[in-house]
Amino acid sequence: MAGSDDDGGSNKRRPSAKALVWMERAVWLLILPGLLAVTLGIFLVRGDGADGLLLGYFLIGKGAIAVAAGVALIWFRSRWP
Repeated sequence: MAGSDDDGGSNKRRPSAKALVWMERAVWLLILPGLLAVTLGIFLVRGDGADGLLLGYFLIGKGAIAVAAGVALIWFRSRWP
């Protein structure tokens, strides 16, 4: 019927509000510190010294992984019913 809340007969369950809040917090807690780590790593790589170079590349790698995980969570959230 027109105007009804029926979703066409599919039995898809909607995520709970608690799950949505968890997902949003996880996205922010992955992306923002990840970008901060990448930025700090870039500054360390540009500086002098072998210790800063190694730590800089480590931070860039770990930060990039965190940002990629946050982006994957955004994509996953967009696919939820």
